[in-house]
This record gives sequence, C-alpha cells and structure tokens, in this order.
Amino acid sequence: TPCTDLAGFKLMWGDAPNDYGAPEDVHMATTATINALPDGIWYARVVAYDGAGNTSDPSAQLTFTTP
Repeated sequence: TPCTDLAGFKLMWGDAPNDYGAPEDVHMATTATINALPDGIWYARVVAYDGAGNTSDPSAQLTFTTP
C-alpha cells in the first residue's frame, strides 16, 4: 500500500543478522552516518513511518564491514 503520510525513517543496526538495537529516528534524511562502530561485520535495516506512528515492513537487510 502506498504511504500517503510519510513522516520519516528509522534506522536499525547490529552486529548479528536480524538482531538490532533501538531504532534511531533519522527523520526525512535519505542518508545517515553511524559513528564509532567497532571493526567487524554489521547489519542494518530501515523502516518508514507515518504521522500516526505506523511503521512499514523493514527494508531488505544491508550488510557492511567496518575496517
């Protein structure tokens, strides 16, 4: 269902697949920087939310490595 009242995005990340910490509200930003991650493999997902606080299904999981 198309979102007609998009209010922002929440970014979640963690060091194990599908195991994330509390979501960080990045508001309407389409890019974000996560600072001071220890070296290793990390996983992230994004959800969209509307003005009533309803959230979308999570995005596909992203995997990335910090040096």
